[in-house]
Amino acid sequence: YMSLLKNRDQSLDKDEDFTDLLKKAGDDPVMREAQDKQFERLIIGPTLKLAKSLGIETPLGIAVVHDSRIHGSFPHLRKQTEEELGGTPRTVVGEEEWIKRYVEIRHEWLSNHNIPIIRKTNYRTTFFLRMIKEKNWQLRPPLNIGSVQVD
Repeated sequence: YMSLLKNRDQSLDKDEDFTDLLKKAGDDPVMREAQDKQFERLIIGPTLKLAKSLGIETPLGIAVVHDSRIHGSFPHLRKQTEEELGGTPRTVVGEEEWIKRYVEIRHEWLSNHNIPIIRKTNYRTTFFLRMIKEKNWQLRPPLNIGSVQVD
């Protein structure tokens, strides 16, 4: 499988033997550590760095940035929010007001997207708007996200 992996061969997406091997590797502590390091380096590390640079420090604010980064809408909607409010949370209105307006803009964008399946993802912003309304900036459980309960 190494040559297929190096070439990013998309046939691996449907290769059941390869998928089974990956699932089995998930029980290996070395594999778990490697996954954790990659997650830190590629996913959460850049999110935390970006959030900090904007003056976003609350768990809810960081979750909004993270969700938007992995969903792919952050740069465009960040620019729209900054244009409307006059800058970043650090420079103008503060984190809570900026995040609230960002999530409202994102909710509108998701809910009215020209691709129907993207409209269905507005449960994400519905959750964030509910947390903002409840002033749950620390994301204290229980949390109901779509049909998932997090205790």
